[in-house]
Amino acid sequence: MKKILRKFAMLFALMGIMLVSCEEPEPILSPCERDGTGTVKIKNTTGYNLWVDCTYTSNGINYEKKLSNGSSYTYTMDKGNVYVWASLDNRDSWVYDTHHLSACENFTYTWYINKKKSTGRSLYLIVTYPDGRIENIDGFEVVNKYE
Repeated sequence: MKKILRKFAMLFALMGIMLVSCEEPEPILSPCERDGTGTVKIKNTTGYNLWVDCTYTSNGINYEKKLSNGSSYTYTMDKGNVYVWASLDNRDSWVYDTHHLSACENFTYTWYINKKKSTGRSLYLIVTYPDGRIENIDGFEVVNKYE
């Protein structure tokens, strides 16, 4: 009888271990999922040097970066609303657009130049979405005041 009880006890113990070990492990999160960050890549295709920035508010702390034509810079940002800025002269003629950045999103802004006969240079924005869609932001042109 003792042998039968021992076998049942061992059987119940093994079943208990199996139940505990069958639990699904915590999913392994990528660093961007864990930290809640995404990237914003800003590309300069204006033909000129361009000052760019990416911030969380319209007047917050920033890291302005001068990009030569054909170059880009990638900001790692917390998820949420971000402002993407550009200026031809790093004075008061900054233009911006906002975007709601998701965790692990890789978002690209491409700046182009629009040459107009009477008004000089102005910046406009082409947005490239992660799914490959490209959108020209209408009405985004701002004339550079410091020609």
